[in-house]
Amino acid sequence: MTFLLENVSLSKKDIKNLKESLDNLNKERKLEVKRIGLVKFNPFGDTGGSLSFSLSLLNDNGNGVVITSLHGRGATRVYCKDVESGKESGIELSLEERKAVTNALKK
Repeated sequence: MTFLLENVSLSKKDIKNLKESLDNLNKERKLEVKRIGLVKFNPFGDTGGSLSFSLSLLNDNGNGVVITSLHGRGATRVYCKDVESGKESGIELSLEERKAVTNALKK
């Protein structure tokens, strides 16, 4: 009988440890990039195609970044802006960047 009681006690401890581990994993999972939005566009109507883009990488809370690449004839420029709770943080987002964030949050 004592053996059974010891096993039950050990099992309860194991279950408690597993629950704590699962809770920690769930907290970490909320921080992962899961929402992705992409908008391709042509910033210079007179040249090239839609080789420029805004890519939004957000977690479940709407926090993350928007990466924008502007492709022109002579150069390509890349910008990165912070996003918090689905809104710009610090630097104003362009129309395309806002669309990329909106697309990411829809998913």
